[in-house]
Amino acid sequence: MPIIALSNLKGGTGKTTSSFCLAEALRRRGQTVEVYDLDPQGSATEWAYAAEENDTPLNFSVTVANARTVVKAPRSNHWVIVDCPPGATAQIDAAIATADVVIVPVSPSPIDVNRMWKTLDLAAPEKSIVLVCRAVPNTRLGRFIVEALEEDDEAQVFRTVIPQREAIKALFGTALADDLYGYENVAHELMERMQK
Repeated sequence: MPIIALSNLKGGTGKTTSSFCLAEALRRRGQTVEVYDLDPQGSATEWAYAAEENDTPLNFSVTVANARTVVKAPRSNHWVIVDCPPGATAQIDAAIATADVVIVPVSPSPIDVNRMWKTLDLAAPEKSIVLVCRAVPNTRLGRFIVEALEEDDEAQVFRTVIPQREAIKALFGTALADDLYGYENVAHELMERMQK
């Protein structure tokens, strides 16, 4: 099964939340999923521990990883989702080189969009796809991201846009038992893409 890297050189773009929500959405579609925590800050691992302590363990495993772990990731019957760190590091390079698909989460703000382009430059255009997160409908910044992406013929974008919701921020430390706020549609789009 595929290796999916979630990467953006900027921190705070929703990589960990998107990794977990996508993993849960894929699991709900009958897939076996493992998340690799490649970020030295360990947000994914911390989330998994918090969920365990709250007696709501995750329905997929989280593995602390490094660049070597990602490169050596076995091609098996499950999905591997790699939660990448921010910044330009060897871990990001390894994840992007190994991944079948690189998802670039981006919030509709000028600095996030600027870093998005730099992240897209690291990965081959044919295997990169932008995921717009934390979008507030009918706002100037919401239109900004759409216009910026339309300017680049090579940028691929998920049709699904993840809205800004306080409830999404509150998912940390939970097993994601309820609404996935659009990530189930992202999983559907991703599975369609992998079947092509």
